[in-house]
Amino acid sequence: MNTFDGTAELKPEELQVDICRHLAKENAELLENLYKITITYFCSSWEEMRAVAAKLAGIILEHTDRQRMKWLDLEHLLMSLQILEKDPSPSVQLVATEIISDICPGQVLGE
Repeated sequence: MNTFDGTAELKPEELQVDICRHLAKENAELLENLYKITITYFCSSWEEMRAVAAKLAGIILEHTDRQRMKWLDLEHLLMSLQILEKDPSPSVQLVATEIISDICPGQVLGE
């Protein structure tokens, strides 16, 4: 974790990762609720919101252990991300493709 000394540039993704890592260890129920809410933002009218929601869903997935993943509907997530791969926004498409490749390395989905 970075220290706040004025020289390090902290990125929003670092905060998301730190929060998800902490929730995965301390409060799985809250992490599950955060995930469910995050998925609803895939349908936002704001392209930045769709991109951030996809990125956050990927971070949550990355920091959730297999034992606690029973609440995570991976098939639904993949279908939702495949829809985002066809989004009008190239930035949303890119994030969705990255998350899918992290979930299913070496597989091409949507064909």
